[in-house]
Amino acid sequence: MMIHPRLARLALRASFLFFLTVGLGLLGSLAAVGQGFATGHALAEVLTGGATEELLWLFAVVFGLILSRSILLWTQSVVAALLGATVKLRMRREMYGRLLDLGHGYTTSLRSGEVQATLSDGLEHLDPYVSKYLPQAVVALVVPLAVVAYLATIDLYIGGIVLAGAVFIAFGPRVWQRTLGRAGERHWASWTTVASQFVDGLLGMITLKAFNASRRFGRQLRDEAVGLYLATRHLLVVSLASHIIIGVTHSGGLAAAGLVGAFRFTQGDLSAAELLVVLFLANEAFRPLSELAQYWHQGYMGTSAANGIFAIVDAEEVLHGTPARDGAGAAPAVAGTAPTVRFEGVSYRYPGATRNAVDGVDVEIAGGRTLAIVGRSGSGKTTLVSLLLRAFDPTAGRITIDEADVRSLPPREYRTYFAYVSQDVYLFHGTVADNLRLARESASDEELIQAARDAGVHEFVAGLPDGYETMVGERGVRLSGGERQRVAIAQAFLKDAPVLVLDEPTSSLDGENERHVRDSLLRLMKGRATVVISHRLSAVDFADEVVMLDAGRVVERGAPGDLLHEDGRFAALTRAQVMSA
Repeated sequence: MMIHPRLARLALRASFLFFLTVGLGLLGSLAAVGQGFATGHALAEVLTGGATEELLWLFAVVFGLILSRSILLWTQSVVAALLGATVKLRMRREMYGRLLDLGHGYTTSLRSGEVQATLSDGLEHLDPYVSKYLPQAVVALVVPLAVVAYLATIDLYIGGIVLAGAVFIAFGPRVWQRTLGRAGERHWASWTTVASQFVDGLLGMITLKAFNASRRFGRQLRDEAVGLYLATRHLLVVSLASHIIIGVTHSGGLAAAGLVGAFRFTQGDLSAAELLVVLFLANEAFRPLSELAQYWHQGYMGTSAANGIFAIVDAEEVLHGTPARDGAGAAPAVAGTAPTVRFEGVSYRYPGATRNAVDGVDVEIAGGRTLAIVGRSGSGKTTLVSLLLRAFDPTAGRITIDEADVRSLPPREYRTYFAYVSQDVYLFHGTVADNLRLARESASDEELIQAARDAGVHEFVAGLPDGYETMVGERGVRLSGGERQRVAIAQAFLKDAPVLVLDEPTSSLDGENERHVRDSLLRLMKGRATVVISHRLSAVDFADEVVMLDAGRVVERGAPGDLLHEDGRFAALTRAQVMSA
């Protein structure tokens, strides 16, 4: 038997269904044992010319047991399917919730295809292991011991032979369990690699075509698929070798028990009925173990996928809470007035990096004011936004909101303070209304329309074939960049959060669209604490204060006009952009 402890605990979380599956399996085996016992005695009566009435009674018992066993096995299959579905449903919820809790800081370290394979294929592979193999393991532990104990009362030698065969079938495969485990891990790694490559190819199809690299990428995918084929073949060879040995042991054990039984019969130590019962029940001692081996072949992928599944479940939290200090840890209520957010000596270094992406930053985002953070690419602007939105926490320093350390607030509660408009707007496959209601699920149709009017996108949406019920496609591909941007601004209006974060909101727009989006943003910013991230200095001239980053450090700060007159880095970067325009 090859038991994965954590998968066993997972199955036991659905304890009623698990033990009902086991109980039905035990009853089915009991019916099979009774069928063998009754059949043996019926045949003995036939051979010895027994009474017709007794024969009819025995055949009626056999028929009843066959019918009962069929019903029990059918019921067990239904309950086992419910067990598997229940475990998968719970794990899907747990894993998806875990990924949401871990957040962007964790998921960026993974390949999308790998996560997809684990969430879909990996969980599906758990089904046969949890619903078939584990319940059968209990049946295979109880039934053979009970049958062997009964056979030993008939003949001790036969009981010993059947026990030896059963022990070998049960524990013999453990000899190559490590080899099988390594083969399974290699197979699952190949599986997730192929899935990741395939997803990359789909998402990057335009890029592959543009660089005429689709055939080259196809060859890489083919090589990965060949690797998966070889890993699958190796795993099957190792796995089926155990199946062959178990089959030989099963047949050999039956033959040995039959030969010894026949010999004991010729010596007068066994009756004809006992010999026939031995032949039938010896098979029932081996059958649960042989079925266990068959279920192992169906469920071994579950143990291989378990490592990827539990890697997500056990992943270390990216966000860590901290006790409140000086009475400032209580969660401040979201009020109509915008809060004040402060970065106090904040530094952050990405795992594996040799230097800080953000280094000792002190900034204040005051309620009702606009702070612009500018700098060249790689200066730390996006990292600063990620820290503000708590994709991850600082490695040094702290961030406060109205004097409360943000680490003292639950992440979901903290994020209610923020509305976020990025340069790369992600719209989900669904309708315009569906995407707007991501900001506020309970919003009425009138509130959706008002938010769209405020964002300057209502006329466009109303002119679509189905209005607000128009499907936007995956990532909003049916809308232009400017249209997606204004839908995102409408989301921010609908959320009505006190702090607004704008990350390069107009960087990919043409002049006309930029003007429309800018007008919408200015309406949205009124009365809010606003952070604008941009490397385009023309996009931050309306800010109350500009902070310029270089290599993660604040190198200049002040009002836009003052910085231009100081003739420092901000002024030099402005001139460079004007000259290149």
